[in-house]
Amino acid sequence: MPVEVEPTGQVEDLLRVLRKRVWWILVPFVLVATVGTSFAVLVPKKFVCSTRVMLREVLGERGRQLAKAGSKSAAHLIRAPIRVQAVINELWPEWNTLTRVERQDLLKRTIDNLKVKKPGGRLGAGEQIVVITFAHTEPDRALEFLVRISESWQEEELERFRRAKAQKFANLTEAKGGMEKRLEAISVEIAELNRQHGIPPRAADEGQLGPEFKDLVRYLEQEQELIDTLDEMLREVAREQKRHDKMEDLIPVTSTEQGTSYEQEIQEKLEEIAEITETLREQGYRPAHSQYGKLQDRVRALQEEIAELEDSQIADLEQVGTEENTEKLELAAEIELAQEEIARQEQKLEELQIRIVNTRAKTRELQDVYEQIQTLADERVGLNSNLTEIRLEHQRMEIELVEIESAAGNPFIVMQDPEEPTRPTEPSALLIILSGVFAGAALGLGLAVLTEYGRNCFRNVNDITRVMIVPVLGTVNAIVTRRQRRRRLVGRALIGGLTLTVVWALSYITWAWEYNQALLSDDLRNSIESFRKAFE
Repeated sequence: MPVEVEPTGQVEDLLRVLRKRVWWILVPFVLVATVGTSFAVLVPKKFVCSTRVMLREVLGERGRQLAKAGSKSAAHLIRAPIRVQAVINELWPEWNTLTRVERQDLLKRTIDNLKVKKPGGRLGAGEQIVVITFAHTEPDRALEFLVRISESWQEEELERFRRAKAQKFANLTEAKGGMEKRLEAISVEIAELNRQHGIPPRAADEGQLGPEFKDLVRYLEQEQELIDTLDEMLREVAREQKRHDKMEDLIPVTSTEQGTSYEQEIQEKLEEIAEITETLREQGYRPAHSQYGKLQDRVRALQEEIAELEDSQIADLEQVGTEENTEKLELAAEIELAQEEIARQEQKLEELQIRIVNTRAKTRELQDVYEQIQTLADERVGLNSNLTEIRLEHQRMEIELVEIESAAGNPFIVMQDPEEPTRPTEPSALLIILSGVFAGAALGLGLAVLTEYGRNCFRNVNDITRVMIVPVLGTVNAIVTRRQRRRRLVGRALIGGLTLTVVWALSYITWAWEYNQALLSDDLRNSIESFRKAFE
């Protein structure tokens, strides 16, 4: 009687596939796990050595800048190729035997293994911690390289700090000496100017002017007085000269008793009318001018007086003669004396103007001298003020230079001395082995599942049951002949043997490299060395 086939679950199908494809799982698992174990043993182990250095603010602004630079400049300075190469050449003699390419490769790997960082944390003002780490396959070399690179950096920075201070002190000393020499030169220049021009030592500083300036003021006042006097005298002489020119050389006289006559008064009034007329002509007064009306009124009044005087005259009864006009002669003598006085005053004015010119030139020269002295005095005041500050700064820096040579002037404090590492820190052998085990298992499982489910066919009765409408009542097992069974056994034996051979070879090479490298050939050792260098 037929029996209906009971369907199976997906988990049961998966377990059946794994049992069926166990070799697809075991071979990749063993190979990958063995390769991972060999890699974990053969890959070079790095020993990491570290130190902590604190930079603190010392001796003013330069120390503050050095501490503040901290991590910003420390990484570039410590990992500088020139510094790293110098330390390698000093510590590792084999550097000289390497080719140029090998040197560049070693230098690059060394710089990559050298790390500089700034850890977080609360620090005091002007303080900065720098952590330096170096990884190498040999712990003693890791220690000596880290110690030397840290010392080189500290020595160079400290020397640079000291050189900067020394240079600044030298510049300050030079500036101070230059200012002192300039002050001496200024004093000599001022003294020489005072001596050459007869100026009292403190006169220019106190704002006192020399006697030449007072003489110039007095001479100018006298010149103005003389000019005013000469103008008045010339005007007076001009008036007298006009009057003289109008007077007659001979005047009429009578030999008998003379009657009543007003000739002199009439003549004077006529002369006055002539003067007024001359004034109107010279001044150019117009009829609308107030002065013109006044003068015309005066002329009319004089004419009326002349008419009255002429009416009142009594003619001479005797014969009239002539004689020399003595008044005109006296007036001419007075004019001559006045002209001589004018000539003397003009001579005096000329001499005074010569003195004024000389005195003015002297005062201008003295004014330039006073300005020079004042400029020099202002410069001396500024130099004294700056020199006082520079002297204080010079004294302070002199004390700092002494402190720099002591421990107080060293901005570096080693907070953690480097120690030789006893255990490798990278890579982790256990992590590599576990990664190989998991990778082998994943690869084997993936291959087993892929080979089983990668075919587009019915793999078992359950696949047919899922797609058939009618139930499956039974199955016929696969028929395997002896020949097929032998071939399957031989294939598995070959695969197992090859797998065991590879596993044994890798295990032997790993064991020999770790405990007795003489058992390996030179080519194999060189290949392993090349492999290890790629991971250093």
